[in-house]
Amino acid sequence: MRSKHWIVLTLIFMMVLLYLWQQQPPQFKNQKVNTVIFQSKDETQQAVTKDAQKVDTKATEPVIEITETPNPKGNNNDQERTYLQVYRDLQLAGECNKFYFNNHQYKGNYDYTAELTQAYRSLNKTDDLPPATQLDALEQFVQSCLDLKRAVFARADIPELFPDYQFAYPVTFELRKELNKTKPETPEGKHLAGAIKHSGQWVQLFNQMIDAATGKKKHSSSIIKMMREEAQVIRDEISILYQANPVDGEQIALLQQQINDLYLKMEERQPASKEAVQQAKEAFLPTNALMEKNLRAPYPDSFTEIIKNLQLKSQYDLRIGAISSPDYWAIYLKKYIPWHLPPSHHIMQQSPTTDTDHFNLLIESASMLYLCYLGADCGPNSVLVRKYCLNPQANFQNNYPNACGKTLIDFYTENYLTPNQWKDVSSLFDIMVNMYGS
Repeated sequence: MRSKHWIVLTLIFMMVLLYLWQQQPPQFKNQKVNTVIFQSKDETQQAVTKDAQKVDTKATEPVIEITETPNPKGNNNDQERTYLQVYRDLQLAGECNKFYFNNHQYKGNYDYTAELTQAYRSLNKTDDLPPATQLDALEQFVQSCLDLKRAVFARADIPELFPDYQFAYPVTFELRKELNKTKPETPEGKHLAGAIKHSGQWVQLFNQMIDAATGKKKHSSSIIKMMREEAQVIRDEISILYQANPVDGEQIALLQQQINDLYLKMEERQPASKEAVQQAKEAFLPTNALMEKNLRAPYPDSFTEIIKNLQLKSQYDLRIGAISSPDYWAIYLKKYIPWHLPPSHHIMQQSPTTDTDHFNLLIESASMLYLCYLGADCGPNSVLVRKYCLNPQANFQNNYPNACGKTLIDFYTENYLTPNQWKDVSSLFDIMVNMYGS
């Protein structure tokens, strides 16, 4: 009986609600929809007004505008940022850490002007001050660092002084969290994400091999086989990556031998000695750091091509063991290996010079220009120019004051390269465009 009473009461309650709703005026029901429509109309009107203002502005002075396609999803305060946008901020934060006064490891005021002055005087054997253009560029750079910090703190709701915040470098930490949550959408973003992923996988795999080789962890035969295959991929990719970069061949050979010794120990289930593990670490870790740097840096190779090569290679490595034909290796080497070499390996074969140092200068400049060709900012305030103008990541060492305030091309043609070198760079650039396109 009670259940029937509850049913009757529920029906009565629903009927009352329906009656009250029907008594409301029509505009109340549509208020939410109308609000959206009016907002849309208002935004459209604002856009028209802004466009008119832009036309008036352009009539008096040239204006360069960068427009972005709005993200229909968005988030509470800001539009969702792309993977490359977050990554560029993370790279900037790495250069800016020394300018953030509120970390727990360094409390004093960092006198960046004094450090730049000291570096300039040391490099140029003079007591003069750096040129005004270089000092102005430094001030603009520091301001961009502080602007980035404020933006990151605002998004993460961190107080400016964050007295209770536990991380020494909160800007970098928060940007890394944002990067991990951001999904790459463009081909460039996916290639970059692949580079970061590969680097992390290499370190993780090496640590697993160390644990297995020292007997700290026991693994099944299938796991050891998989680790051995992955180790082979590591060795191949290291060799490929460094074919275009002058690295001591003995260093690479030592690295390969140490990795080989480690997985042999795993197969034999014999703990490796501490000396063997230490030798492997000494061979692997510095090389991996260089490899990671080359993967992420915009020079001397186009990182998108390197990652593309690595991705193509990984599609074939694990299939080779299933093919027993004695002729397969010859076919494989002839057909696939050229795909997996970084751009400068092919280009060096067509280079006007065989001198490695000279070629490195040419390929660096040509690769920078190729990035400009692909759409990178190469203006006076760009990251590529800042590398030459200030070189902040190297504590202002080996910088070029003449680069400050110039475009990359103007700096190359007026200061960095001789006429003959510029001619060779132009030739290499044409080869890169013909080989890899846009």
